[in-house]
Amino acid sequence: MQINFRYDKTTVINALRLHFLNRGETKVLRILFIALFLLGIWGYWKGIISYPVVVIIFLLIVLLTVVFWFILPHSIYKKAKTFSEPSISLQYGDEGIAIGTHAGARQLSWNSFNRVLETTDFFYLYRNNNAFFLIPTAAFRSETEKKDFRELLHRQFSNYSVK
Repeated sequence: MQINFRYDKTTVINALRLHFLNRGETKVLRILFIALFLLGIWGYWKGIISYPVVVIIFLLIVLLTVVFWFILPHSIYKKAKTFSEPSISLQYGDEGIAIGTHAGARQLSWNSFNRVLETTDFFYLYRNNNAFFLIPTAAFRSETEKKDFRELLHRQFSNYSVK
């Protein structure tokens, strides 16, 4: 089967946000800063910690949010040439996928990927924790075509997940 698509900047930025916010280290950082902030409020209330320390902790939380919500997704979007391609063709079957752009095509077996995540807008085909290929769900011409692709991915990956 074959689909053709181009990336929409807004949905890709949101997909990148989801990727960054769901990483284990990001979750740990969020929990750590929230716990530190709550501890800071408690310490201020008890008179152990000064007000400026609580404000600094709060500003670090805001900075972390800005980095993961705005800076990282936009910088990755600008760096990745794939997102600016005028058209991408994707052929898929039991052997793997072939990704075609104006620069050429690349064949990848399913073994090149280690997991799949499906969201409302994308299929994330992960090569490792940092590298993945996004396939827009809107690229499929029908729900049947999307269902067939989903079933193919389920057959290939035991760790297929839906978010």
